[in-house]
Amino acid sequence: VVSTQSTGFGILYVVATLYFTSHMYYMGVISLDCGIFGRISHFFRTDFMSSPKPLYMDRFIFLVLVVTLNFAAAVMGVVVQPSDFPSFLLAVFLINLLAYFAYYVIMKFIHGEYPYPITIFCGVLTMVTWICALYFYFSTVTNWQLPAAQSRSKNRPCIALDFYDNHDVWHIISSMALFFGFVTVLTLDDHLLNKPRNQIRVF
Repeated sequence: VVSTQSTGFGILYVVATLYFTSHMYYMGVISLDCGIFGRISHFFRTDFMSSPKPLYMDRFIFLVLVVTLNFAAAVMGVVVQPSDFPSFLLAVFLINLLAYFAYYVIMKFIHGEYPYPITIFCGVLTMVTWICALYFYFSTVTNWQLPAAQSRSKNRPCIALDFYDNHDVWHIISSMALFFGFVTVLTLDDHLLNKPRNQIRVF
């Protein structure tokens, strides 16, 4: 049975997705105020109805994929109603974050903007450490949805230094992954430091 809360979540999710994709497609021209729907309608008529193809084709293709993915997640949230809703919402945010980051990096390579080796090195370390961290994250040794006695039955012996269990290792490795990820983002555009701003491409 579809609850009122899940229906409200689905509607809010779809509206937010449409707003943020419109905001990204027009690079911030569409602001969030009372006239937002009028501006979206105007841009839709002038861009899509009067032209045989979108004005920003690469961005359009990416956003179609993102909208499709998010609409599928919205339907899943309404129909399936995941029991662990916080994890479901966290997964949605992470997928969108990774999708945009991948799009940005791909566009940089397409336009001949190549990051420094340190950025690529940290990017590879980020992927490796996240894969390892997620392995331990999904190797659950507790379950907060169960009573304490039943949750303890999922406990396992410590796996590192006879002191740290799977969940501890998840925190340690994920902190390393976050560090490498931040270094990757912070150095991603360092090769543009000496380039005039009016010559920097906007994706």
